[in-house]
Amino acid sequence: MQVKEKSKAQRTKGDGVREYLLREKSTMKTTLQLSKWIFLSIKSKRAKEKGKFREMMRKH
Repeated sequence: MQVKEKSKAQRTKGDGVREYLLREKSTMKTTLQLSKWIFLSIKSKRAKEKGKFREMMRKH
């Protein structure tokens, strides 16, 4: 349990996320969607330029 708390608290962009996904496969889709949404919001300009990217996200 301590390990889980530590991984959640630190949440290193890589190990933490990977461990979290491996531990909870049911939330894998949710986490992936959140990551994709954040990526889209960050690169909204590029997403607008590339309609294919947006379509792919919507299809997913």
